[in-house]
Amino acid sequence: MHLQELPSPVRATGGGLTPVRDMSPVAILDKDTIQPAKPTKGELLRRAAKYQPRAGRVAARAAQAQTKAPPRPRHKISDLSEQRVLKTGLRRLHARLVLPKASEILELPRREDGSCRLMRQSFFQRLLSKEIELQGSMPNDIASAQSDLRHLSLEQLLGVRARTLDFATESRTHDAHNSFLATLDRHLFERISLRHLRDGTPPRAPELMQRLGVRLAIVLGA
Repeated sequence: MHLQELPSPVRATGGGLTPVRDMSPVAILDKDTIQPAKPTKGELLRRAAKYQPRAGRVAARAAQAQTKAPPRPRHKISDLSEQRVLKTGLRRLHARLVLPKASEILELPRREDGSCRLMRQSFFQRLLSKEIELQGSMPNDIASAQSDLRHLSLEQLLGVRARTLDFATESRTHDAHNSFLATLDRHLFERISLRHLRDGTPPRAPELMQRLGVRLAIVLGA
């Protein structure tokens, strides 16, 4: 089937009908009845993109992406202090690591010859077995036992700290207690980081390991 050639437009002249060859198809449309469709915004953007350099197109796409609203978070923590979340994380660590093997934390670290590494062995035995509380201990006993904290395991440090999470005082009579807890926290958070390092990963500076341990406890408590 072949399409017939459309006749050319004509106009009346003195000698008859003369074909009009210089009129465009749009010119012969009735302007009152038919109007050409206006391009949409998307079509205009696509046309403009054809003439943009590649870098310009990338920048334009990045600008469009930035105008989009950011996704709403699925979970939101509000009205919670960092200290509260940190304490929750330490309590969960205590429940996972200490409670299942409560009897093992009573075994104090020893040297190769079998002697105890702690200078205040009896103090920590009573403290870990819950015979005494740190809050009610004498400042002299606490001060002399502070240097032994570096020898305790993660489970033993958690066992002591879990019972003193709500103990906070600025009284000068408890300076020895606060100093003891500050030293305990440094060793505790450093050991938390070391416990979660991959095998063969060299440990970093103690200060970095302590900050990492704090963050790990906060994540666990969130």
